[in-house]
Amino acid sequence: MLAATRGRRAALLVAATLSLGACKSDPKEAQPAKAALDKPRSWDTTFTSERLGPLTASSKIDEATLRSSFPGADVARRVDSSEGDEFEVFEVTRAGEPVFRVYPASGALSAVEVYADEYRLDGAIAVGTPFEQLQTRLGDLECFGGAEENAGRAFCSSASEAGLVFVFPLHDPRSELYAAPLEGDKLAAVAGQAIEYIVWTPERAEP
Repeated sequence: MLAATRGRRAALLVAATLSLGACKSDPKEAQPAKAALDKPRSWDTTFTSERLGPLTASSKIDEATLRSSFPGADVARRVDSSEGDEFEVFEVTRAGEPVFRVYPASGALSAVEVYADEYRLDGAIAVGTPFEQLQTRLGDLECFGGAEENAGRAFCSSASEAGLVFVFPLHDPRSELYAAPLEGDKLAAVAGQAIEYIVWTPERAEP
């Protein structure tokens, strides 16, 4: 069981550093001031390893479903690519502010990037949470430097939250941190930084 959990965490980290978010525009570019954002209180902001608002591992993912799940949101379908492979992604925004990037697979939910800080994992961890606070909450973190378009970011996971990857900007995106484990002194590159976004992959029951 432990080996399987470590393998799943490693797979998530590789996917996050290489595929998710590849060839995308920065979701925080050209956004209006936060003061102009009117946050609907009707949205379900539950965030656990099994649920993100109304989304679960069994959720159907298409434009109509996302619009009904998040009333008032703008939903745009994109086709991105990574290493020559194209894939579908839905960008969910609200008053121009990024909320999610939703990655489907054959109409089902594959993964979600969470950008909105009102989604707090178990009421405690959210976009903006400092690295040290995340360590205190979850214990030892396994971190890797990003690759390609994600160079300059750290991707961290914890054995206690195997379906989540926490993404931080690096202080110093030097070459030896590219697609490399961040251990020992290398963790100084992420110390004091805050979560930029969270990659949520719902855990599915074994067949």
